[in-house]
Amino acid sequence: MRCRKRSGSAFAAMIGVRSDDFRWLQGRELVRSFDAEIIEMQPAYRSSFCQRCGSPVPDPEEQGDWFEVPAGLLDDDPGLCPDKHIFVELKAPWFEIYDTLPRLDKRALIRLRCGGVKLSNPGEAKPQEPSGEA
Repeated sequence: MRCRKRSGSAFAAMIGVRSDDFRWLQGRELVRSFDAEIIEMQPAYRSSFCQRCGSPVPDPEEQGDWFEVPAGLLDDDPGLCPDKHIFVELKAPWFEIYDTLPRLDKRALIRLRCGGVKLSNPGEAKPQEPSGEA
C-alpha cells in the first residue's frame, strides 16, 4: 500500500541494483528523505526524493547488498521487462493483473530473496495465487 501512496499509481515499477554496481554521479546533495511510521518492524519505510523536482530516487544512505531504483527515473531503455508481481495481497482492489507473470505475496517474496524458491521463465510462468498471509 505504501508503494501506491508513494507512486500515486497502482504499483511502483522498481529495478533491483547491486550496491557495488551503483554510484552517484551528481545530485546526491539534492536528495531528501521521509521516514514513515514503523508498522511491522524496523527500519521505518523510507521515501527518498529530489528536493528540486520531487521525483522518487534511491536512498543515498542505503546500506544493503542491493536496493531499488524507480524505473521511471531512467532516460533510456534499461533492456529489462517486469518478471514478477510482488505483495499481491496488498494489490489495489481496482487493479487487475491479466498477465502470466508470477504473483508473489510477502511470504513468497521473502522465500525468493532468501533463495528458498526459484521463479520459472516469466514467459512460461504459471500465476501463483497469494496465500493471503503476510
